Amino acid sequence: MSADNPHPRRSKAATRLFWDGVRSAPPGWRGLEDRGPEELVREGIPLPTGAIDQVYLGPAVGRVPHWDLVELLEEFRRVLVVGGTIRVAAYDMEATLAAYDSARDDFFWEHWVDAPAGALGAQLLESGAVRTLLAPDLVAELLRRAGFDDATVRPFGISAADPKLAGPDRLGEHCCFVEAHNAVPWPDTGERGRPSAPHLALADSDGRSYRIIWTGPA
Repeated sequence: MSADNPHPRRSKAATRLFWDGVRSAPPGWRGLEDRGPEELVREGIPLPTGAIDQVYLGPAVGRVPHWDLVELLEEFRRVLVVGGTIRVAAYDMEATLAAYDSARDDFFWEHWVDAPAGALGAQLLESGAVRTLLAPDLVAELLRRAGFDDATVRPFGISAADPKLAGPDRLGEHCCFVEAHNAVPWPDTGERGRPSAPHLALADSDGRSYRIIWTGPA
């Protein structure tokens, strides 16, 4: 404090957004517990543009269909401030395949059949659930496609931006961790350019309705 400035400005506490689709947000984080993968893709994030400093996406990101991932990552970029950081933790397909090639039984969670392929399939598909298979280079590519810069693989528990950003990390042997930055402001509608080619998909398991998905370039 000085005579010229008796009320110095305090630094703003970082706002952090957490989504895993499974776990609740850690203390000090804002969560999206009411939104599973389908709801998050369909309804988006109920926050204004540029409201968040840091985003953490947990391993449940693999439950988002492959063709929806870029659009979802764009939505997380929308709520990030310019200069904000996202950290994505995803089950690493490459780590699973390497453990299979090395016959590492201790790596796998399920051993309900004797055939090694049974444990491999259960691990890749999360005990039978349909999900998107991810790996470090693919996560980095998807982040770049969503308009992020400096997409870089990071070690378990270590963040280049803020130690607290890596706080929610878990399953370090099974997951990859990728960080990226939001370097430019979210574009106005008129700046987005032409959308991508539409993707037609079933909207329900009975095949009674369809949805058409397309993504405007970030």
